[in-house]
Amino acid sequence: MRMGAARALAAAALALAGPAAAASQDDPEPAFGITGDWGGLRQGLYDQGWSFQLKEKAEAGYAADGGARHALEAAGELRLGVTADLGRLAGLDGGSAHLMLTERHGSGLAAGAGLDPLQPFLEVHGRGDIWRLTQLWYGQSLAGGRLDLKLGRMNPGSDFDAFACDFQNLTFCGSPPGNLAGSYWYNWPVSQWGGRLKLKLGKSGDLEGGVYQVNPRNLAHGFDLSLGGGKGVLVPVEAAWTPRLGGLPGTWRIGAWYSDVKAPDVLLDVDRAPRAVTGAPPLVRQGRYGVWLGIEQQVTGEAGGRGLTLFLNVTQADRRTSDVDRQIAGGLAWQGLVPGRPKDAVALAFGATHFNGRAAQAERLSGQAPVQHTEYAAELDYRLKPASGVAVTPNLQYVRRLGGRAGRHALVLGMKLVVGM
Repeated sequence: MRMGAARALAAAALALAGPAAAASQDDPEPAFGITGDWGGLRQGLYDQGWSFQLKEKAEAGYAADGGARHALEAAGELRLGVTADLGRLAGLDGGSAHLMLTERHGSGLAAGAGLDPLQPFLEVHGRGDIWRLTQLWYGQSLAGGRLDLKLGRMNPGSDFDAFACDFQNLTFCGSPPGNLAGSYWYNWPVSQWGGRLKLKLGKSGDLEGGVYQVNPRNLAHGFDLSLGGGKGVLVPVEAAWTPRLGGLPGTWRIGAWYSDVKAPDVLLDVDRAPRAVTGAPPLVRQGRYGVWLGIEQQVTGEAGGRGLTLFLNVTQADRRTSDVDRQIAGGLAWQGLVPGRPKDAVALAFGATHFNGRAAQAERLSGQAPVQHTEYAAELDYRLKPASGVAVTPNLQYVRRLGGRAGRHALVLGMKLVVGM
C-alpha cells in the first residue's frame, strides 16, 4: 500500500475515534464536527458572522476481480473553508464571502490494478495532488431575495446540474457535464474566474445562468489568479423546479451549456475525410455544447428524513468533439431502512457512460481493437452515520465492459469516509 493510501485510511481511524458534536458539513448551521465547539469560541464566531469548515474525505478501493492484479489504493481530500456573513459583520444585507482551500492526496485505483475505466472508482482522486484555491467568491442577494449573484473564483458544477458526491464511483458523483466534458467544464476542486446570476420564480422554481473563463492553466496551477492563457468561455443555463409532491421534497433540473472553445473533430480531417486513414491534421470545430436533465425526488416517508428517494441524471455532449458523449445514471437511496438506524441509508445506482460512435469509428479505422462503446456501472452502498459530522460508506462496485471494451469487467470493494472536524 502506498503512502497516500495509508494517509487516507488514517483519516478513517480518526473518524471512528472521537465524538462529534453538532451539524453535518452540509448544514447551514455551524458544523461542529469531532473537534467540537472549541470551548464556545466557534459558536461565538458564528454569531458574529464567521463559519468555518475543516473536513477530510477519504476513499479506498480494492480491485477484487477483473484487473491485471489485485490492488488496494486510497485517496483523499482535505478542505479548509471560511464563510463571512457580511450582513452581520458589515451591515451589508444579503452579502457573503466564501473561501475554500483544498489539497488532494493519494493514488487512483486504475493504475495500481491495471484498470482503465471511463469513470474512476475513486471519485476524489484526480486533478493533481496539490493545494488549490477552490473557491473565492462574493455573493449578494438582490431585489428582496429574488436575485442571487456570485462573482469570483468558482466552478460551474457547484451551481449547475449540481449533484451530491455520496456515491464513490464518478458515474454517480458530482455535476455530470464535468464528468463528460472535463477538458473545458472544470468541476471541483478546480476553480476559474466566473459569475452566476439566479432568478427565483415563485416559491418553487428558479432560472440561472453563468459565464466562466476556460483556462487550462488552472488545471496545473492551484493559485494562478491571472486571466492570461484563457481559451474562451463556458456559458451554462438551467431551469429548476423544487416541488413538494405529496409533501415530499424534490429537485428537477433541465439545462444546457455552450463554450466557444475550439476543439478537433473526433473523426474528420481538414478535408472532412477520416483522419485515421489520411493522417492529415484534424478538422477544428468552433464551439462545444451539451444538455442535461436531473431529477431527485423523495417518494415515501418523512420529508427530508426516513424514506425512499429516487434520482435520474441524463447528460448529452456534442458528438463532433467529445470522445465520451453521453451518460445516463439512476438509482435510489432509502434512509431508515435498517431498524434502529434512522439516519443510515442503503443506496443502489446503475449507470451507462457512452463512448461516441464517431470516435469509435476512428478507432476502428486505425485498427484498434477492441473498439470502445459503452461502460456499464453499478454501485451498492450502506451509508452509516455513527456520529454527527461523520459518514462511513462501505460499497461494492461492479463495472461491465470496462473502458467501453467488450469482454472486460471489474469488481471493486470500496470504503468512503467523511470526517467533519
